[in-house]
Amino acid sequence: MDGTFIISDGSKNSFIDKVVPQLGLTVIIAHDLRKDEMIGEFVKQIFAGSAIKKLIIPVSLGQPGNNHIGLKIGLYIRFSDKSGVDPMIPIVFLSNRSLETLLLEQADRFALLAVTPGCVLVNEDAEALSMETAALKPPPFKALIPQILDKLLIDRPETTGPHSLANEWGALRLDAITKVNALTAADLAFQRKETLYFQYQAARNRAISLAGHPGSGSLTAPQVIRAVGKKVLYIDDEGYKGWVSILKKLLPNSFFTEITGQGLSEDAFFAAIRAQIRQDWDLILLDLRLLPLIEDVQGRVLPIGIYSGTIILQEIKTINPGTQVIIFTASNKAWNLKELIELGADGYFVKESPEYLIPDTLSLYHYDIFKAQAEECFRKNYLRKMYNDHQMAIAKNTFPNPDFLSYSEAGLHRSFEFVQKGLWEAAYLNYFQIIEKYAEVCFEPTQLSTTDPTGEVRGGNNKHTRSIKRDSSDLVNGPFFEKKRSPENITFHTTLPKLSFIMAFKFNRSDAELKRLGAVVFKRNKVAHPGPVTVTIQELFEFIDLIDFFRANV
Repeated sequence: MDGTFIISDGSKNSFIDKVVPQLGLTVIIAHDLRKDEMIGEFVKQIFAGSAIKKLIIPVSLGQPGNNHIGLKIGLYIRFSDKSGVDPMIPIVFLSNRSLETLLLEQADRFALLAVTPGCVLVNEDAEALSMETAALKPPPFKALIPQILDKLLIDRPETTGPHSLANEWGALRLDAITKVNALTAADLAFQRKETLYFQYQAARNRAISLAGHPGSGSLTAPQVIRAVGKKVLYIDDEGYKGWVSILKKLLPNSFFTEITGQGLSEDAFFAAIRAQIRQDWDLILLDLRLLPLIEDVQGRVLPIGIYSGTIILQEIKTINPGTQVIIFTASNKAWNLKELIELGADGYFVKESPEYLIPDTLSLYHYDIFKAQAEECFRKNYLRKMYNDHQMAIAKNTFPNPDFLSYSEAGLHRSFEFVQKGLWEAAYLNYFQIIEKYAEVCFEPTQLSTTDPTGEVRGGNNKHTRSIKRDSSDLVNGPFFEKKRSPENITFHTTLPKLSFIMAFKFNRSDAELKRLGAVVFKRNKVAHPGPVTVTIQELFEFIDLIDFFRANV
């Protein structure tokens, strides 16, 4: 049988010794294969050195006896994507035990492979072995999912919960789909890659991708995230399993800091988190479940609001609602994701789980969404500063009018909400209402007896006339007022002359600053009426500076 090989553990076996010369078989010696990663490497080696067309594998190889190592070799072949390995090669399993016995004697159910297309179970009979081997044909690729992979039962490790499983599988998938090749032998996800369960799920994922999305196996690598100079904090109890390595590659030239649960008690872990979230970050990547022993229980569903990650999210947003946070979660339930956004998350990324296999094209699409979210969060880093500037302005309350202080504080909160929602024009008008209110308060005689509507400033028994004049020469930024030495009657019916007078004589501002004030009022009129107008973030910060100035009354 040209090209037919038989695997032996090298021990004395009268049947193998008999059929090798009788059927013209080539022997491959298998040594200690008790660990999964050894089997994967063995499969790669035998195909690299031999032109194998068919393979005969004893179900049991080595010690202890009655093991299923031979079946595991067959499974690794079917699941393989290694170069040179033919996953569809015909496989004959050799055993004097029946299929029923093999299924009952151990809980692994690996023997189901023997009754899938391209495989056969034969007892130790030379004639039967010869006939079955000669007749066996490789299965068609279209049979891989429905007739082979879907017929197998490969259980996940009993010691690994759904959350941990998604952390390991999700890291492998993200590393593969982005092609950053960040994982190394030091990462637990990389170590899991060669286990039978992960090989099984990887084979299913590839088959789904190739069957439903032709060409997905040749996806080009997506771009990394633009993060130069950005400060990123990553919080994940199991981030050390591979996520830290991958995210550092996906966020090149960023200032990346991670907090993982590795080597920390629960108290120390959360103390480190609460210390770091008070720092200034362009983006925080936060895992939803930070207490897996409590939150990662099979079959147990907790309300989204009581997960440890959600609680930390709320603490972050309480400190500064402008801090950008993307939640990492293994949950793909739409209502959970919707609630996370309602609770203040600025985005989310679903860690892939082997329980819900996703084609490569869809995985890449999800990554591209995450990439866009991260870059949008970086773009919105002005929100943190805006919130801090608002708080500093609110802290200044020396202006002697409680109504204005209350009005301006509420207005600042409202403006921040508008900016968060991208309603910059509404924020512009709302900020303007605050300074308009200030002008009205200042020109009420009961509030500031030192000014009157004619533009006069009185001091002691002397009367000094100070005036401002209107200048309409600026056709781009609109009219403004400037200081004038000679007396001139000014009517203070509108905001611009009131504010100009206050800025000129109460705060001794220059004509250039009064001109800028005229541009602010002119733009307010354009924003308030239909038509194209662009509000910049810098213009909004200028309002905050003014309001801070007015509240301080300096």
